[in-house]
Amino acid sequence: MAGDNDSFVRWQKIAIDHFGYCTNLILVLAVAALGYTLTFAKDPDFVGAKPRCYLGVLLLVGLFGLCVSIICGLCCMVNRLLDFRGTAQRAKNSPDALSKEVLDRKGDLTWSLFYGQTGAFLVAVLLIAVVVGVALVPRLLHSNSPSESRDWILESYDEQKGYVFRKDGMRYKTHCTRSYLSGTGNLPEATSESECSAVLPYLHKPLPLEQGPRGPDSQILKFTETHEGGTKGWHCEFTIGEAN
Repeated sequence: MAGDNDSFVRWQKIAIDHFGYCTNLILVLAVAALGYTLTFAKDPDFVGAKPRCYLGVLLLVGLFGLCVSIICGLCCMVNRLLDFRGTAQRAKNSPDALSKEVLDRKGDLTWSLFYGQTGAFLVAVLLIAVVVGVALVPRLLHSNSPSESRDWILESYDEQKGYVFRKDGMRYKTHCTRSYLSGTGNLPEATSESECSAVLPYLHKPLPLEQGPRGPDSQILKFTETHEGGTKGWHCEFTIGEAN
């Protein structure tokens, strides 16, 4: 009988330790996933993804799920501490000890919070994985194709729809936002697509185009003509409207 009791105590300690490890692990993973998701929300691949509206909804639901998971994890930790303290007080017959019924309810609440933490985390990770997959997989597949040029190519131009550039298998639909000559000090906003016509000699050819770094500037493509001719020193800026 005593051996059975020792075995129960030993396995109960193992279960308690494993429970704490699982709770802490999911909490750490949820915080890490939350940080990654917030960073990915500003990534040009996500911002320029074609079904951006649907992906945005999924990403918001995923962020909400991660927040719920983190809150449940923190509440679970606090509730377990209160449960342990109450159990310790009952073990030493403290007059301030909680009743057995209250401790049982705390134990049930701990498991409910753990289930909520785990469920919310799994759902959130699944949704975020779908968003990342839809936004990144097409680009990764295209970028691995040897036939795709790693140079910027002016693919097409339309006076109404603007300019389409291509790089690494991605197509960027853009609009002319600024066109000016270097050194004039005047940087007017473009009023028509034709004001950036300095890039038209590069139609279906590589051209010197630069994309801004991460953040708002990543949606700007800048062109500077360096070849000798009437347009040398001319600058054009294009705003990315869609990338796919």
